[in-house]
Amino acid sequence: MSRLATAAALAGLVLALTGCNGSDPEADPTTSPSSSAASPSDSGSTDPSESSSPTVPAATGPLLKMPNATMNAPKGYKKLAGFADFTTEANPSDGTFGAVRLSSLEYAGPTLPLDLQVKAVLKVATSKMTRQDNIEIDGVELWHLRGSTGYSSVDEYGVRNDGYETSIDFEFQKGTPASTRDKVIAESLASFTWR
Repeated sequence: MSRLATAAALAGLVLALTGCNGSDPEADPTTSPSSSAASPSDSGSTDPSESSSPTVPAATGPLLKMPNATMNAPKGYKKLAGFADFTTEANPSDGTFGAVRLSSLEYAGPTLPLDLQVKAVLKVATSKMTRQDNIEIDGVELWHLRGSTGYSSVDEYGVRNDGYETSIDFEFQKGTPASTRDKVIAESLASFTWR
């Protein structure tokens, strides 16, 4: 399992434990960026990687399916068989390094504000990640982090919602053009649905 997938799993566990610690989620006055349906927040951002706008064609590649959500990887990606029971992944079939990953972990604790969710994820991140504008998909707001490792760039989206900790991860080989990254992210997010 890659370090990013391990970090995503650890983030889910941290969020699950954070939700059970009895702390007051309102104690942190930090406000999270807000957003409108299927788009980045109203901060004036026009980054296509943050939008799953209906004008973006949905990805038509392999279906990534979890108990609470589905998403298609782009055409030309190949689904990795038997990866793990809490995550599913597709990789470019041209042999370049990269991944589109959908992960879900069940939890029984309370839903925390996005700011606290992001803080928990950042505590276990294996690479330097910076917070981006939140996005909204089908009425559910997700946080967005962006960062890089020594060999890849990473965009991660996530939320604790409706009994699941859900994350959507995009990993690209260093040097992948921004236009390619943005297209893969936008098309994949456009295909995302809650179940």
